[in-house]
Amino acid sequence: MADNGPRSDFTIKRRDISGTSVHQHYDVTVVNPAAATYLVENKSHQVNGVTAHRAHQQKIKKYGNYIDKTNFHPLVFEVYGYWEEDVTQLIKKCCTQIEENSGIPFPILVNYWISRLAFTLQWENAMTITERMDVAGKENIKKNLNSRRQYIKIK
Repeated sequence: MADNGPRSDFTIKRRDISGTSVHQHYDVTVVNPAAATYLVENKSHQVNGVTAHRAHQQKIKKYGNYIDKTNFHPLVFEVYGYWEEDVTQLIKKCCTQIEENSGIPFPILVNYWISRLAFTLQWENAMTITERMDVAGKENIKKNLNSRRQYIKIK
């Protein structure tokens, strides 16, 4: 199988200092520290964030050649809300740009995006648990999930 490089989940287009258009590519990974493998290998029940950190290191090892050359960045979350520092840095960069363009204060923007990410993780966890427990009502869950996902889209 040919190496086609990393696969990004989303791309942010921005302008650098010289005005040149730059594309930054992001690969999102969500890990569950309660999975049996992580409990044994990482001792995730003893150290907060160790599963996310290990998954981040694996992404860097896997895509190391592309990270510097192509503005490729792995973003790793744990299902319980922990995320790697790269996520915080991305939020800060985006909020700085939004503040410059909109005038909305930086602290308000950061609070909004962190809250939104935390809520989305909690919502998706709840939907996953509900889907697994309520096989008969799966269609209603999907309907509610789709309407919720449409509600939280950026306008």
